Amino acid sequence: WLKESRRLYNLTKNITGEEIVLVDADDLVQEPEKILKKYCEMVNVEFKKEMLEWKEKRLKIWDLKLSGPDIDYLNVMQSIGFDKSINNDEKIEYPQHVYDLIAKSKPHYEYLFQHRIKI
Repeated sequence: WLKESRRLYNLTKNITGEEIVLVDADDLVQEPEKILKKYCEMVNVEFKKEMLEWKEKRLKIWDLKLSGPDIDYLNVMQSIGFDKSINNDEKIEYPQHVYDLIAKSKPHYEYLFQHRIKI
């Protein structure tokens, strides 16, 4: 899907002639206020501090029974803001075809990454 994302990015930029707003999730979690301020500026929306925090809320549409790899889903439902302390750097072993797909996708990821919002 990164290849298609890259193609969509280029197509949209070529058609509109405008800069496309890309947000890297890691950047957002590490510097939420700075990234959101820049995002709001780019899309012409007023930044409000309230964007940085929210009330824990369980939405019916999200109320699914999930487990295992979907634990992040539960973290989202229970969150009240951006949490830098969550570390997803644990070493996980994957089957070889996953590493092959990562290698194939990496150039597209790196291309999009260089166009992300920078602070």
